[in-house]
Amino acid sequence: MCIRDRKKTSELEAERARGDAAEAALGAAKKSAERITNEKSELVDKLAIALRDVETANVQLTAKDDALYAAEGTIYEMTAKISDLETIAETTRSELTANSVLITQLHNDADTFDIRALSQQ
Repeated sequence: MCIRDRKKTSELEAERARGDAAEAALGAAKKSAERITNEKSELVDKLAIALRDVETANVQLTAKDDALYAAEGTIYEMTAKISDLETIAETTRSELTANSVLITQLHNDADTFDIRALSQQ
């Protein structure tokens, strides 16, 4: 083999080595791109799950807000009814006091009547 042939052989081997290195780099780049694509897909899936969780939480929060609003309305209505009942109770107390005074007067009148009736006999 002559020097020129050896030189060409060396150049071809070097070219082959560069080609092999380029193929290896391309393979690594493809694997890296696949890994990045898979990671991106996983992140998109996780984001979709998180968004569904947020939407579910918002629905639940809205339901709780609605229930709280309804409860506040009920509390307002019950407070009004309690106020009405307190007014009725106060009126009833006043009437009972007045009736008690009348009963006391009637007892006194009855006692006076009994005393008069006894004294007339």
